[in-house]
Amino acid sequence: SATRQKRSEPAKATPSVPGARKGSGAESPGDGGGFVVERIVIFGATGDLAARYLMPALAKLYEADKLPPGIKITGVDRQEWDDEHGFRRLVLDNLEHHAGNVSADARATMAVEVLEYRQADVTDAESVISALEPLTEPMLAYLALPPAVFAPTLEALKEANLPEGSRVAVEKPFGVNLESAQELNRLLHEFLP
Repeated sequence: SATRQKRSEPAKATPSVPGARKGSGAESPGDGGGFVVERIVIFGATGDLAARYLMPALAKLYEADKLPPGIKITGVDRQEWDDEHGFRRLVLDNLEHHAGNVSADARATMAVEVLEYRQADVTDAESVISALEPLTEPMLAYLALPPAVFAPTLEALKEANLPEGSRVAVEKPFGVNLESAQELNRLLHEFLP
C-alpha cells in the first residue's frame, strides 16, 4: 500500500475555498490562506453527531452562502440504502428537527445540490478507498465515529493515499486513554504532515 508523501512545509490552519465569493467570509486560493477543499467526507454520516451538529452547521453555512460554490458533502456510513434519496430524506428529516433556524428551501436545495452518499465499512481499506473515489482533489475527512474505529479508519485513509492538501478531523474523545491517543497521533503523522 502506498503511503502519502510528506510536505516539507507545514500546512496553514486557516482554510480557504475555491472560487470564494466576495463578502462570503471565505478566502480565495491565491491569498495565502491555507488549504483548498472541494469535498467534505463525513464518516459516520447517519449517526447522532452528524444529525445533531455537523449537518445543521453545514446547512447554516450553506444558507449564509459561506460554503464554496460546487462543494460536495459526501456522507459515508455502513447503512445500505436502496438509492441516494434515502440518505437525503434522513438528512432532511434530521435538519427539520435540529436546524429549524435554516429555511426549508435552503435545507432542500443543499440536500439535492450538495449531498451524496457512499456506503463503506470504515474498517476496510478497499471499502473506504471506493467510497472516496475519485481521489483527485484535496478533501476534508471528518471522523464522526466511535473511538473504537478511529485507528482502523485512519489505517484505511493511510492506504487511500489522500490527495495532497487533504485534512482529517477526528471527533473527541481522541482515544480512550493516553496510550490510545498517542497511537492515534502516530497513525495520523504517518501519512499527514
